[in-house]
Amino acid sequence: MRRFNILKWCVYALAILILTVIQMQAAFYPRIMDCTPLFAIPAVLAIAMFENETAAGIYGIFAGLIWDSGTGRVFGFNALFLMCFAIAASLLFEYLLNNTPLSAMLLTAIITIIHEIITWFFFYFMTGDRDFLFAFLHIILPTTALTLIFTLPIYYGVRFINQKISDSDNDSSV
Repeated sequence: MRRFNILKWCVYALAILILTVIQMQAAFYPRIMDCTPLFAIPAVLAIAMFENETAAGIYGIFAGLIWDSGTGRVFGFNALFLMCFAIAASLLFEYLLNNTPLSAMLLTAIITIIHEIITWFFFYFMTGDRDFLFAFLHIILPTTALTLIFTLPIYYGVRFINQKISDSDNDSSV
């Protein structure tokens, strides 16, 4: 059992590493309205939906630190953000919500909008750019829409990994 958990955790870590690096490299995909999808958010949330809060928090920190290392912003900002929301999502799905693709999309949309508004406030508004309507219409909404396009494939990928490795775990215990 422990061997399969370690395998699953390594596959999750590799997936987060690949998705976060792709997110930071604009050469991998076209930019739409000068916005890019945030692959780290749906990846961390999908993992949080299938794992406990400790694992979710660790993957949130891991994805956030990779993301922070590729941006010129405050180191730890995304790590703290993803950790908090991964733990919250894990607890929500453990005690309150059903684990469905629709709930994954809804939670991803809400958290992406919150992330983008906080990012706008601290990195644009505080530096003198006070045009929230422009930022909301031309940055926040397109980024959220692009992120939502990739939410379902990421969700189903994490679910596939979880089911296949859990099935292998159940087969070996017989």
